Amino acid sequence: MPKESFASDQRYGESLLRKYEKKYLEPLVLKMPQWLKSYHLTLSSVIWSLLVILFSYFAREDIRWMWLVSFCILLQYFSDYFDGCLGRYRKEGLIKWGYYMDHFLDYVFLSSIFLGYLMLVDNFYKIHVFLLLVVLVGFMINSFLYFAISHKFKYSYMRIEPTEGRLLLIFLNSAIVIYSKKVLENSLIYFLVFFVIVLIYFIYKTQKEIWSLDIEESSR
Repeated sequence: MPKESFASDQRYGESLLRKYEKKYLEPLVLKMPQWLKSYHLTLSSVIWSLLVILFSYFAREDIRWMWLVSFCILLQYFSDYFDGCLGRYRKEGLIKWGYYMDHFLDYVFLSSIFLGYLMLVDNFYKIHVFLLLVVLVGFMINSFLYFAISHKFKYSYMRIEPTEGRLLLIFLNSAIVIYSKKVLENSLIYFLVFFVIVLIYFIYKTQKEIWSLDIEESSR
């Protein structure tokens, strides 16, 4: 996805691991085979999503299948990271298509993970899983609405973006395998409360900024 006048190509905010990604991962684009296209990497999220659901289903009987769920999270991270890098390097031109499909499939992949968790936890905790997904999707909606108004795509919150989020999921899955699914069930309420508070804070901060923009524009 080459650089054009489309603001989503320029993310707003810096994450904890961004500088390491640029240093160690971006150079690998030069070594990728010519037959591999950026849209191949983008669409591969469909495969990773289906595999996450399948492996989570198997994990109901043998929790060790969660190792493969974590492996799919890692694969989705690499495909999601390199699709943009590869497209920009080869000037493939799929900027708007990439923006649309990349973020829509991020939502699909996130939903597949939480669908997997729904299959693992007892009935009492299913509502917690659902509410946590709703809250996390709220961050995505906030970013898209802010982009529509400001033309700045806010990709990180408190220097945390999907890269760090995937690492958290991998650590959580590892704890589930090593200990039990109780790790997931017992931590859900804490994750839910934390992310609700953070989301409320950023919504309040964002609406104040947009309010100021409205007042500034109306006074011209």
